[in-house]
Amino acid sequence: MRWFSLATAGFVAAVSLTAQKQDLQFDVASIKPSAPGSKLGTIRPAPGRRRYVGTSVSLKLLITVAYRVNYAQVSGPAWISDDLFDVNAEAERPSSIEDLHVMLRNMVADRFRLRMHSENKAMPAYVLTVDKGGIKMTPRDPASAGDPEIRQPGPGVLNAKSAAMDYFAWLLSLFVDKPILDKTGLGGVYDFELSWNPDLTIEPGAENTRPGLFEAVRRQLGLRLEAQNGPLPILVIDHAERPKPD
Repeated sequence: MRWFSLATAGFVAAVSLTAQKQDLQFDVASIKPSAPGSKLGTIRPAPGRRRYVGTSVSLKLLITVAYRVNYAQVSGPAWISDDLFDVNAEAERPSSIEDLHVMLRNMVADRFRLRMHSENKAMPAYVLTVDKGGIKMTPRDPASAGDPEIRQPGPGVLNAKSAAMDYFAWLLSLFVDKPILDKTGLGGVYDFELSWNPDLTIEPGAENTRPGLFEAVRRQLGLRLEAQNGPLPILVIDHAERPKPD
């Protein structure tokens, strides 16, 4: 039950934060259907700390980013995965990454007329813990760390600056087929680089110039991913509408 309570707390905190910061809104937000034949793309904060920009993103992807859950934790009609949109949202002035993230959450709820509830469902997941040899990441002083940033310059590569472990666990879950729960117990933020072979199975043991994801996390970061089963919160979409043309 403790595992469930920790997982649920993350979702409840996200909803609570949105409720407390409804006034945080983008000054201008454009959501348009992507060009026919587009493939699923990405959405991320743009340099300058004023904008969120997405190309060929689905509502399901927007929800996973806005509420920091795994794809497996979102249930709804088929179109939330199939329909793709280009998003360009800009705040009036530079803001913190966390405030931009709240603006994104508010925008998604408003523009898609989103209504949803949370249910608990037993499902497989991974747990992120510290390996027995200790971490191999570089701690940063939060007072001088700057905004968190994790970039993917190429397939199977992540470069992180001032990254918190709960955010890293969520981001890492997008590369696997199950949610990842942060149980490292590590506070603060860290710099690190992670490189793995995305063509290998995610399970450890395969030999290559670059290891599979599980082995890369252990060797390069001093962390461990282990499978567990337990109840997790599922976001069930009760109502959603395609946004009206701008």
